[in-house]
Amino acid sequence: ILLKLDNPRDKSKQSLEEQAQYRTLSSQYKITGVPTIILADDQGRPYHRQVGYSGDPAAKYVADLTQKSTILAKRNEFLAKADQAEGVERAKLLDQAIGLIDSELAISTYVDTVKEIIKLDADGTAGLKVKYESALQVGEIKTALAEIQGGLRNSTPEKALAKVDKLIEEKKPTGAGLQEVLFFKSLIIFRSGDKPAAQKLLEEARTAAPDTEKATEINGILERVFDVKK
Repeated sequence: ILLKLDNPRDKSKQSLEEQAQYRTLSSQYKITGVPTIILADDQGRPYHRQVGYSGDPAAKYVADLTQKSTILAKRNEFLAKADQAEGVERAKLLDQAIGLIDSELAISTYVDTVKEIIKLDADGTAGLKVKYESALQVGEIKTALAEIQGGLRNSTPEKALAKVDKLIEEKKPTGAGLQEVLFFKSLIIFRSGDKPAAQKLLEEARTAAPDTEKATEINGILERVFDVKK
């Protein structure tokens, strides 16, 4: 079943129901850029997401997208095994199932599964409790930062920074969560013209979680913009 959701500037040809559907599903699936292509099962649980078009010819593009069904088959295999398991063993199988999916997408759309994994590994013996509690925090922080970013047009950098500082105070983020906050804060400060302060925040963000994809992105920014080598 193919479903196309659009968010045109001119909404005169869209019904209120269509507009509401876009808002609901774009929030549910954490859509931040278009075009975004999502493959989901018959319950709406996604197993693949990609943003943008590859530039490949149509036949190759469709073939590559169709091949992603192997992810769904593997996910279902692990879920079926999990149904026959209990305790930490079940937690591990559930982890393998949603671990096949983009982590941010999995955290936002497999919330019940994530919470069950945390509960099953309550004593942390499998390391899954810490892993998913951290991932949940990062997801919450990204959502909060997106809201702050969305209000920047009608606000000032000072007010945005105050909201970020309040977020830090309330959430007390660590690791990847702290990295996201510091990175966002550095962007605001850089755009305000204070490059030394922005650089300092980027270096702190890199240190907070040096092995993430975001850290790799930060390394590139530090090298290109600030001429700082790793």
